[in-house]
Amino acid sequence: MTLEIILAIAIPLGTIGLALGAFLLWARLGTKRPVKHDGSGTHWSPFS
Repeated sequence: MTLEIILAIAIPLGTIGLALGAFLLWARLGTKRPVKHDGSGTHWSPFS
């Protein structure tokens, strides 16, 4: 019974921790290469 309680707590926390770590790594690496927006007007937009 104790093992089930430990697993019931550890698995969700571990999953959240991995997701948070991956997000922070992505945010840290991604902000150094911002998305370049092309303003040449070749992209179709329903608002233009």
